Amino acid sequence: MKRIVLLFFILTSLGSWSQKSNAFIDHRIIYTSSEGYNITEPTAAVYDELGWLWIVGNKAEQSEYLFEKKEIIIQRFDGVSFYDIALPNSGKEIVTAFLFNNGIHGLLFRADYKNAPSEIFHIDPKTLQFSKIENYQNLESKYGYHTSFILNNQLTLVHLGKDEVALIQIDDKEAKVTDRVSFTFNQGFNPARALSHEGTHTILTIMKGVNYIVNDKGKFVKELIPKDLPFVKNPEEIKLDFISYILTDDNQPVFYTVYGDPVFFKLDEENLTVKEYPPLSFIRKKHLHFNASNNHYYMTFEKKEEVSQLQMFDLNNNFELLETLEMDDYHIHAFKDMNKELLILYGNTIDRIVFNQNKIKTYLKGESIRTVKEISIDKYIVATDNKGLYELNTTTGEAEKIRFTYQGEEVFITEPREIINTKQGYIFNDKTNLYEVDRSYEIHEKYTHPLWLEVTFQFGDTIFKGGVHHLGIQRFSLQDKSYHFLGIGTQVREFATNGKSLFGISVNEGPFEYKNGKITFYVPEEEASNNFLSIFYDKKLGLLLSTKQGKIYSFDPQTKTFTLFYQDTIKASVVGMITDDSGILWMNTYAGITSYDPSTQEEKRYTKKDGVYELEGNRYSTYKDSKGNIFMGSFKGLSFFDPKELENEEKELKLKFTELSFFDTEESLWKAHNKPGFLNSVDEISLPSYNQRFSARVSFLDAVDAKNYNYRYRLVKESEKETAWNKLYLENEIVFSNLSAGTYTLQVEVLSSINKRIGKTLELQIVSQQIFYKTWWFFLIILLLIIGVFSYLFYQFKSKQKLYAANEIAMNEAKIKEAMMLEIHHRIKNNLQVVSGLLSLQAFDSKDKELKAKLQDSQGRIESIAGIHNILYKGDSQEAVVVEEYFNDIISYNKTLFTQEVAYNLSIAHVELSMDKAIPLALILNELINNSHKHAFDNTENPSIHVQFKEDKTSYTFLYVDSGTFKEKVGERISMGMKIISMMISQLKGKDSIQEEGSFQMELVFPKV
Repeated sequence: MKRIVLLFFILTSLGSWSQKSNAFIDHRIIYTSSEGYNITEPTAAVYDELGWLWIVGNKAEQSEYLFEKKEIIIQRFDGVSFYDIALPNSGKEIVTAFLFNNGIHGLLFRADYKNAPSEIFHIDPKTLQFSKIENYQNLESKYGYHTSFILNNQLTLVHLGKDEVALIQIDDKEAKVTDRVSFTFNQGFNPARALSHEGTHTILTIMKGVNYIVNDKGKFVKELIPKDLPFVKNPEEIKLDFISYILTDDNQPVFYTVYGDPVFFKLDEENLTVKEYPPLSFIRKKHLHFNASNNHYYMTFEKKEEVSQLQMFDLNNNFELLETLEMDDYHIHAFKDMNKELLILYGNTIDRIVFNQNKIKTYLKGESIRTVKEISIDKYIVATDNKGLYELNTTTGEAEKIRFTYQGEEVFITEPREIINTKQGYIFNDKTNLYEVDRSYEIHEKYTHPLWLEVTFQFGDTIFKGGVHHLGIQRFSLQDKSYHFLGIGTQVREFATNGKSLFGISVNEGPFEYKNGKITFYVPEEEASNNFLSIFYDKKLGLLLSTKQGKIYSFDPQTKTFTLFYQDTIKASVVGMITDDSGILWMNTYAGITSYDPSTQEEKRYTKKDGVYELEGNRYSTYKDSKGNIFMGSFKGLSFFDPKELENEEKELKLKFTELSFFDTEESLWKAHNKPGFLNSVDEISLPSYNQRFSARVSFLDAVDAKNYNYRYRLVKESEKETAWNKLYLENEIVFSNLSAGTYTLQVEVLSSINKRIGKTLELQIVSQQIFYKTWWFFLIILLLIIGVFSYLFYQFKSKQKLYAANEIAMNEAKIKEAMMLEIHHRIKNNLQVVSGLLSLQAFDSKDKELKAKLQDSQGRIESIAGIHNILYKGDSQEAVVVEEYFNDIISYNKTLFTQEVAYNLSIAHVELSMDKAIPLALILNELINNSHKHAFDNTENPSIHVQFKEDKTSYTFLYVDSGTFKEKVGERISMGMKIISMMISQLKGKDSIQEEGSFQMELVFPKV
């Protein structure tokens, strides 16, 4: 079974006439993930009141082949770029989601959760804030969502319960059940069809055979039963499967259903009655999916297996097929103005179909047009150069060639330049003849002249003829039907009159006036006589003459003076002129059609993008009909337009910022601002001195295809008078970085095809803050600092001078003290050596072995003390010593006293000790090393000594351990060495603990103070 989706829309921009060869679809734009569109399988797409398109669906980055949880996302689209929108954090898994346009109340977002009731949120398009409709969950628990419809710009949600259907409308904060009706469920349940339109009533199908007329207030107005339908023959036996809206005709909605074959009927919204509507032959059993009010064009979308087709039909011409467009698929659609565009969304693709918006129509394409004459409403005679004359119907677009007969034979009239109305018909001309013709195009009289004079003009009861091929001007009297040669040797391009005189343009001599049988030439001093091309008279503007370089001069017949009236921007030759009913001058040029408003001096140019088929205009072919429509001929067709529509087309289009990115000092981060409320209200941004950069995006939300226009921008510094403009490609960002300090104005403009500004200049003030070291206050601080430093240095200099003498004295005293200390040290050392010598002599002379051993032991201690004393006072400082260096020197000294190899393991913190603590500690270490050598290492292999010294906040800890064997001797008195150690510990105010089991270990803790 084929699935068919029918689409309808108004294309009023195509006017009342459409030529069959015209392209109704101007172009297509495809958006995918490459353009930033990150949604696949969209479920809804709606436009908000600001012109942004909102789309909801699955995130496109997830693989369609993976069985994973799909992430629902929303994106906004401004016609150029896509922006992600943060969803409300409900903590629940969203299975599906939908968007609704709620008219003046903004947008609605419906989230369907897994294992939880659905929720609806109101979205403010200006702030992008979501606010939960709190009471909707209560309604959702009682009813289930069925469908929705929009009537008269009012959204109504349809919810089904077990035995009733409810209509719900939602404002910014609350959901309300506006009406409900009971029903009995049957097996004929059908999904809802198209319902929405611009009227106030529609027909809601709940299920098979259950149809209600509902209104825009959300009320059930009337149940529509089969007997209410004129086409139903047996109401008791029929239950209609569905009723679907298709279009609006004469402000009344038209619906269709299937009653054997498709049948159609109108709904009278005032009387709530229906009447039959003529069948639409091409609709058989197609599913009508959506529609818009439309009295002119009708569109269907047929989804096939291989390819889908979008087709356009002419409602005014028996639904004649006008256009067929192929596309890959269909999920949903969206439109802001169905007259301009239609968006088809499927997969990860948006297919944007832009309809032909050209207000300028082209007839008789390929033909060289020379003149036009209105003969009745929407009917005209059009003369061509070589193909004769046509009768043109601007309603149907058909042009029928006119066949002239003279005395029973067909006559072919070529190169006519003027068509003159008479009581009986018309007067036509060709190169050498004038023809009197009746309304049926029968030639009654033919007046031949010998010269090829193709230019024809009626002035009163006289027809003047001239031409560019021969010299001279002829008169033809409509009274006596005779020619009179004026004998004026000039070639004529065109004639005009102000009602008093005949004026013209000569090929070589320029403008002339013919009055009272005399011709006079007038040429502006600054202009060459052979530059003039066309002449035209208007009651308000006067006599206008155009040139090959696009100038138009105004000529005053009284003063015989010229005034430059207009200069074409691109200096295109002007070959024809006409004024519309509002006084605007329209010009047929070699570069399209141009309008000029003398009151505002505003110029607009219309070219191929506006529908002008051929840019090079033809002379003699500019014409205005009785309704104000304008015709302008070219070498390849006849342009036709309503000037009011063209003037209204380029309205005040508003260029807007869609994103501003800069460093936000309040949040201390680089931030992209894309909330419309912020963008519409901001007029200044401030850049901190440490991050002087910003970027901006703009969009033309009012334009269907913003890329049809030119854009430019510049950043103007406050102190600069003029800054060059930069071209802006709309898909790119405006980026500035490393701005110097100052105040700037960012200006962005939209330009027409002739580089004229459209609308107002978009402006934003940028304040780039001064870097701190370039500010006045920084210079003031530096100056004060320099003064303070110099003042301090001066004070220090004076103070040092005062102290210098005292320092000199102190230094001298210190040197004396140092010398005295060295002398004292030297004397102590000598005295210790004397004592050691005396003990040595005493021991040598002693015969008592015990005494001798004690004397030798005392001698060793004296020598040790002398050695330690030498170590302490050989350093640079006489006040304190570094413990690590101090201990190493003591160990090195003891190695010279004892021959036994002992391994020393040191763990010494980097600590400085004063002399009053260093000397007792040194004596303790020295006695311990002596004791170990003398008493512990006799029978020890590989003896070792471990020394550790560390500090904490209030004390020092000294640890000594040897690997020797300690033999306790019961009853022996305390040795001299231990007595010395005990005395030194007392001097240090320390506490010791000794372990003598196995090896010897002593730990000493003494305070820092």
